[in-house]
Amino acid sequence: MIIDNRKAAIQHKFKMFIITLLFMTLIIIVALAEVWDQPVAGVTKSAWIIGLIIIYLLVNFYYFIQDLNYIHVNVQHEKLIVKYISMRVFTKRKKAVEIPLQSFVKYEMATSFLKQKLFLYQKLKSRLAKYPPISITSLTREEKERLRRSLDKLTTK
Repeated sequence: MIIDNRKAAIQHKFKMFIITLLFMTLIIIVALAEVWDQPVAGVTKSAWIIGLIIIYLLVNFYYFIQDLNYIHVNVQHEKLIVKYISMRVFTKRKKAVEIPLQSFVKYEMATSFLKQKLFLYQKLKSRLAKYPPISITSLTREEKERLRRSLDKLTTK
């Protein structure tokens, strides 16, 4: 089983680049065009610029809340390996979870607001260890279903 959303991660980064480029272009046009020296539709140039900045920040905040990740899930050498990298701006730290299959106990998928999370559990001595949540919002419905089926197989072993 290999689940990898590299293509979606690249598309998201490209989309964010285009959105930034579009908003910067619009702000420069509004700032430099003489048409905007007089109020347009009763709104001043500075109000248009502030409005564009607010819309841009709201779009970025929406994606920030989602906490999209590049995710690579694999089973190899009798271990469940989940590698993930946040696609948030200024967050590039790579994280990985490796759980030996014999100690993998269960998993949970939870949805909260605009975010879907994966929780993994491992048996350590006499306790149950819960890993920090992994955002799986960036996975497609089919990838989430494949992940669910694969993890179900691993928990029934």
